[in-house]
Amino acid sequence: MASMPLVGTYKRYKAGIQKLVTWLGESANRCRSQSTAKKSPKKVANTAKKVTTAELVELAKVIVDSKSPVVEIGIDILDVCKDAINGRSSASKWYQAIAKQNLTSKEAEVLAASNNSHLHFLKILENVFETLRREHKARRPKRKKQVPKLASDTDDLTNLYQHLQLGDLESDDEGTAPPQARSTPTPTHSASDGPTYELDNEAEDKSFALYCSFKDFFDIRMYDGNMTFMAAAKVTQAAMMLNSESARAFEDAHPDLTTFDMIINHLGCHSFLHVATWTQLKEYTEDTRSRIPSHEESSDLLCMRAWRVLNKFRQIQRYVWVSDDERQCAPFFGKKPEETWPSHPLSKVLIDVAFKIRETYPWLLTESWDFDRCGRFAGLASVLDPYTRQLLAIMRFKTFDAADVASTQIYLDIFDALQGDMPRGLSEAQMTVEHAKADEQADHDRLSEELGLDN
Repeated sequence: MASMPLVGTYKRYKAGIQKLVTWLGESANRCRSQSTAKKSPKKVANTAKKVTTAELVELAKVIVDSKSPVVEIGIDILDVCKDAINGRSSASKWYQAIAKQNLTSKEAEVLAASNNSHLHFLKILENVFETLRREHKARRPKRKKQVPKLASDTDDLTNLYQHLQLGDLESDDEGTAPPQARSTPTPTHSASDGPTYELDNEAEDKSFALYCSFKDFFDIRMYDGNMTFMAAAKVTQAAMMLNSESARAFEDAHPDLTTFDMIINHLGCHSFLHVATWTQLKEYTEDTRSRIPSHEESSDLLCMRAWRVLNKFRQIQRYVWVSDDERQCAPFFGKKPEETWPSHPLSKVLIDVAFKIRETYPWLLTESWDFDRCGRFAGLASVLDPYTRQLLAIMRFKTFDAADVASTQIYLDIFDALQGDMPRGLSEAQMTVEHAKADEQADHDRLSEELGLDN
């Protein structure tokens, strides 16, 4: 999510690709029509034109080869093209890593086919970039042959955002808009001058959007800085709210991927649980607790450990909500389901929580599910934290989305950061309460002294 966390990764890349495609289409159209405009002038229909990925290189060559008119190749176009390359390259590496997991051959084929689409588009973008970059460099004065450094994920993205038309950045009530860009963006013509251009790659785009969504969750989790315990608690709650907002935006754009099960099916990882189990088995049985190199990046981005914890939490619900008599029958035969594989300690905590929730809210499965209107759930809305509400929803609907998984992963990260010393959190909170109590007492004593009151 880079330096502007409320502008999602996918939205940034989408705006960049749209700017590039629009510029390529409009510029090439002007070059092609210039020679025939005088012979047979006519108004071009204002329609939407779908551009295939294969056409992008051809459009770039038309622009570079044109002598009249000579189309300016601005640094902003190179910026957004390079940024798109960086994003697609990262997505491709991630899908390659997922395909190398312990999946079935059929699942590996599905992911390989998906990744081939990413690689194909990536090569086209690289070809377009090199074609435009060479021409941009050739036109510069000899003393300025070095092309200015381009924005990237590892560089300051302020200038890159200035090149893009993002709705989130057009209005800024706080007056904190980024400074002016280093160069004037390359102008594009209005829609009335000709057709509008859109890239025709919906299937590939959905897989890329999925990667970007997980990348946003990962960036929210990986905040690194020093802060007090209470500040950390506030940041954690804010991070979970950001997870929910990011997930809702993704689900609105892709209604066929609203649950994590749907996402896993889309990726082709039907044996995903076995991979997650193997990851946790290795992690929690080795004394070094070191992660498996082959699983580290891809599984962490996909929140494998959190997915397994929530899946176990969902599976235990069948036992939690049946009567004592039913627990004596198949498939339980009077025995509580137990973990047969080592797992994260949070898994046991959530299972215990499930029984506590059943005891506290026995009407959970029957009451009208509405936090906004009158009813029992409305009364809970003001006292429950976002994550507990997510757990209640999982218990009721037996499903969970990407935000639930990402939020659970945050708690796993916290446990790991505390190195399993969960009472430390309570002691930190107690210290904060004691400090606050001392401050309040000091203020009370000072005011009493000023007013001449007895303590």
